[in-house]
Amino acid sequence: MPKTTFGKWSVGLIVFAFLFFFVLRRLLTILVPLGNSIAFFLVFVSGLFFIAGTISGVLAVFKSKERSPTVYILTVVGLLASAFFIAEVVSPH
Repeated sequence: MPKTTFGKWSVGLIVFAFLFFFVLRRLLTILVPLGNSIAFFLVFVSGLFFIAGTISGVLAVFKSKERSPTVYILTVVGLLASAFFIAEVVSPH
């Protein structure tokens, strides 16, 4: 488990982003008939949680010298998810 404040925030934000994203996938079947703007907003918020968790993880590793494997693993996963999110926002298909 993480020892530093940045490490705890990183793990919390990335785990919350994953839970939010997977719950959101179920809710989108209900929300899409209401309009795509609501669905876009919720996916955008989920992506922001991934980015915030990744930034917090990088700060935990480099600034606070966090050594927890959980932080390292989730920071890499958050980095990949953030890259995917940014690519989708910049160049949607």
